[in-house]
Amino acid sequence: LVQKVSRRLDQLTRPGTRREMRAHLWASSAIATLITLSGVHYGAATPLKVAGTLLSPNPLHISQWIANKPHQSTLAIYTLRGLVGDVVAQRMEGRRSFDIRRTATYITWCDLVGELYTRPWVSILCPRWFPTFVDGTIRWQNVVCALALDNFVLAPCIYYPAFYLFKSAAGGCFSVRTPLQQYRKEFWPQMKALWSLWIPAGLINLTMIPPPLRAAFNGAVGLIWVVILSLVTNSLSITDVDMDSCDVSTGHDSSEP
Repeated sequence: LVQKVSRRLDQLTRPGTRREMRAHLWASSAIATLITLSGVHYGAATPLKVAGTLLSPNPLHISQWIANKPHQSTLAIYTLRGLVGDVVAQRMEGRRSFDIRRTATYITWCDLVGELYTRPWVSILCPRWFPTFVDGTIRWQNVVCALALDNFVLAPCIYYPAFYLFKSAAGGCFSVRTPLQQYRKEFWPQMKALWSLWIPAGLINLTMIPPPLRAAFNGAVGLIWVVILSLVTNSLSITDVDMDSCDVSTGHDSSEP
C-alpha cells in the first residue's frame, strides 16, 4: 500500500514535496508497526509474537503508558496526527505561508475523533459487543460484524457527516445543508478511499492488537490516511476549507446564486 501510494505521489504531487511525502509514508508505517509489536508484548496472542520479540527489544514501556493513560495517550497521539498530517498537506499544496489556524482546526478535529469516536469504539465497545477471542478461539463472525458496522454504518453515517459539518463550521459557516450536499456529491470517492485503508487496517487492529492499544494503532495508521485523503482531494479538485467562506469545497458562499 505504501509503495502504491508513493508511486501515485510521483504523479500527483509537486517535485519539491515528493521526498517529504515518501518519508511521511514510511515513518507512519514504522509507527504503526511499532505499536503492533508493542501490542504483542502487552499480551496479545498473535502470530507476530516471535517477530515482536526479535525486532522490538522492549516496547513494554510504550504499551503500559498507552494502556494506563488512555486519555492522555489518545490526545497526544491524535494531536501529533493532526499536526504532522496538516503540515505535510500544506507542504504538498505548495503554500507560501503556514496556516496555523487551519492546523489548529485539524488538531482539534483529530482530538475529538480520537477521544469521542475511535477510542470508545475500538477499545471499549468492540471488545464488549464483538470480542475477537472467546475461550481462546478467534471468532471471525465478530470480527466481520465489527468491521462491517464500522466501515459501512458508522463511517458513512456519523464520521463523514460530522467531518463535513466541522469543516464548514471551522470556515465560519454554520449551515447544515451545504456541507451535507457536498458530502453527498463526494460520497463514493471518499468511501472507496476509506475502505481501501481502514478495512485491512481494522482487520489487523481487531485480530492482532489488544483493546487498550487499538486507538493508538488507529492514530498511527491515520498518518497514512492523511496522505490518502490528500490524493483523493487532488483527484476530485477539492480545495481545503476557506476560513472565510461557506462552501466546503470551492471557497465561495453557496447561498449566492
